[in-house]
Order: sequence, then C-alpha cells, then structure tokens
Amino acid sequence: MTAWLYVPFGIACILAVCFGVHSLISLSSVSFPASVACMIGLFLILVLLQAILGDRKTKQIVSLIDIPVSS
Repeated sequence: MTAWLYVPFGIACILAVCFGVHSLISLSSVSFPASVACMIGLFLILVLLQAILGDRKTKQIVSLIDIPVSS
C-alpha cells in the first residue's frame, strides 16, 4: 500500500525539481544536465545533513527518498 501512495508522489516531486533546475540552467549560457545537477545537490545535502543531524536521522530521510527511487 505504501508503494501505491509514495511512489507516484515521490516521482512527481523528483520530476518537478528536475524541471525547475532545468529551467534555471536554461536561463544561463551554461549547458549542463539538470538530472546531474540534482544528483550532486542531493549528495551535498545528504552529506550536510549527516554532519548536522547524525547517522540515525539521515538514514530516516534516506529511507523516505529510497521508496520512489528504488521502486
């Protein structure tokens, strides 16, 4: 049941963020894939959260992100 609720919502959020990043990148003269920029941003955010919040809280956040990504 969780997959039926979280996966479509999570995928829609991921696509919306990628579209927003693509729109921002297209305003500049730089040509860079939005998906790669989002992946780098997510990595940096997770590293920062691990340093601030610790392992346990970061693993909870990763478990929420993992549901729509791994399905």
